[in-house]
Amino acid sequence: MGYSTLSNRSKILIGDEKEFTTADAAIIPFFERMEVELKNISGGFEEGEGRKAWEALVTEGRFARWRKYWTDVKARESSKNTFDESQRSRWLKTREEAAAK
Repeated sequence: MGYSTLSNRSKILIGDEKEFTTADAAIIPFFERMEVELKNISGGFEEGEGRKAWEALVTEGRFARWRKYWTDVKARESSKNTFDESQRSRWLKTREEAAAK
């Protein structure tokens, strides 16, 4: 399955758009952490670079397919019930503060 096929799909990463797949289950935790880290902390990036990367993901046309997929994923009840962005943000802040000592 090539990118052109994937780029026309929504709601799921691979498949017939009706079933959530193991590919989705495998990648979603990474996307969840990526969103929190890029939006909230510098992490391994130079100051402000993580935020710039997040802004590119949510505004640039070349990432429109990803945005649609990510919006659909976050609308799923399972995502709403299992990922707490504010809790993850607090955890990352604590981790960064500890590393700075």
